Amino acid sequence: MSSLLVKPLMSAALRMLALNVVLVGASVPTQALASSGPKLAVVDVQAVVTSAPIWKDAVGKLEKTLKAMQAGIENKKSELQERRHKLEAKKAVSDSAALDEEEAQLAGEEQQLVQAFMASQQRLTAAENKLKAAMLQRVQQVVEVEGAGGDFDYVFDVGDPATPNVLYAAKKIDITARVIEGYKKAFGDKPLDVNLDEIVAP
Repeated sequence: MSSLLVKPLMSAALRMLALNVVLVGASVPTQALASSGPKLAVVDVQAVVTSAPIWKDAVGKLEKTLKAMQAGIENKKSELQERRHKLEAKKAVSDSAALDEEEAQLAGEEQQLVQAFMASQQRLTAAENKLKAAMLQRVQQVVEVEGAGGDFDYVFDVGDPATPNVLYAAKKIDITARVIEGYKKAFGDKPLDVNLDEIVAP
């Protein structure tokens, strides 16, 4: 469960973002492309996403929920382990058949704990996916506006530093700062249309 952190919350979504190759604006005539080539730009989508206060707040909320779930499951696990040890001690000095009911009840609770763990993971994954989709939709809108305003033909996401989509880009074609400012102007602290409480609630 500890794998749900800030970077995992972003890595898969950034790869699926349609901004990997976004065609912005009208088509460029073939002759123009042949003579001057398309006008390109790059943007660090991850930097744009993490710069937004609403994203930081949402990630913090998910991490807090994760910790609460972990604590609850760990407490229940410790309780069940203690009861299991006591039951095994009883079996050593008693007729095991007389403890069948207690054994069945304990086994049932252990199974419920496993199911609760899996359900919590599914809820957090659903919250992750909805949060990423909503945030990346906003970023794409801003990139399209900034790309069209700069008369760019293509805007590429540079990708994760570990597995970059773009190996080299001159600083002059990096519009990340413009997109960050564009996001602030377009959305500011406007909440994402995602009800995390409803998704992660047991």
